[in-house]
Amino acid sequence: MGGGGLVQAAYNGNTQRVLWLLDVRKVNANSAGGKYGSALCAAAYGGEKGIVSLLLDRGADVNITCSEYGSALGAAAYRRHRGVVSLLLDRGTDVNIAGGKYGTALVAAAYHGQEHILSLLIVRGANVNAASSLGQYGTALAAAALQGNKTVVSLLLGFGANTNIVSRYYGTALAAASYKRYGDIMSELLEYSGTDINTIGGKYGTALGAAIAGRGASSSHITKQKLLDHGADINLVDGRYGSQLGKAAYQGNGELVSLLLAAGADAFHVGGEYKTVTGEYPTALDAARAGSPSEDIITLLSRIMNDPVQKRDTTPWPPFPMPFTGSLEATQAPYPCHDCLEAINNQTRMWDGNLTPVQADLPCKVIDEELLRRVLVALVGIHEDVAERLQVRLEP
Repeated sequence: MGGGGLVQAAYNGNTQRVLWLLDVRKVNANSAGGKYGSALCAAAYGGEKGIVSLLLDRGADVNITCSEYGSALGAAAYRRHRGVVSLLLDRGTDVNIAGGKYGTALVAAAYHGQEHILSLLIVRGANVNAASSLGQYGTALAAAALQGNKTVVSLLLGFGANTNIVSRYYGTALAAASYKRYGDIMSELLEYSGTDINTIGGKYGTALGAAIAGRGASSSHITKQKLLDHGADINLVDGRYGSQLGKAAYQGNGELVSLLLAAGADAFHVGGEYKTVTGEYPTALDAARAGSPSEDIITLLSRIMNDPVQKRDTTPWPPFPMPFTGSLEATQAPYPCHDCLEAINNQTRMWDGNLTPVQADLPCKVIDEELLRRVLVALVGIHEDVAERLQVRLEP
């Protein structure tokens, strides 16, 4: 019996067995094994203060790595064992040691709403703004905001937490609160000096993007309106869809499209990864066409973009419809009808940016997706990797 047995004995609080394994069987106090990674981490997780002290006396590394919680300090903070946390700090553990799913002990304490442990860690030197790349939640402030713990959020702000630090998943603490739609926490963060409502980062881009994508107890409409009222940039670039309007259009969310347009969203905004047949980036209209079909949204955005009062040059976005001339070899089109090939080859056709044979002005209405993508590549000149991402809608 080696490290695994020592880990289990430490977790169970079996002091006599721990002593026997260390003294008789000569098991190394730092032996790895079991669910918790080491005996020290197991004892810390179990709140076994006496065994933690014993293991440290017998040479256990106070900063030894734990599998899930990063360190013994992280495990103790996660499990709310203040006495063990204090002991480990007294024995010289690194209060900012990083690792595990929470990144640091401070983040673990914040996530689980442990105000007393949180205060203890900060007083003993924990970096209130530490944002380990190893953790899932970024900073302690973002973790508390995500959990909806206003008391901990207020405590961290009182210790000088930076509201604009970006984590890899939710982005800022404001974005995390917006995703969950915790209105009271959003208000406190928005009123905190230095908060930048338009900080970019995380999966959803901005706090407004997180609110649009998120879920929670509060009204979705109220959450988004709160951000807009506080100056959220409605036209800030979103990496995937170009803008929040583009995202809403792609998702077929007519109510949100109307809300964003009423708040000043720019239907002509260009950006995002969904490329059109020209290889340029799309507007919200193109996002609507590429995403969840909604004729009402497409009609609304088309009307705006063709309104002579609102219409303007969106260079490098080309005007539609646009002419193209090209030739499609028979080998490129395995299933087309004869009339379709005749119509395509060596003629000038009109393409208005849509992704159906009907709107490509092709006589053949029974056409497979692969053929249509090849038509786009051969005749319109888009890159093949772009054609692969296009969501083709076939019409009978």
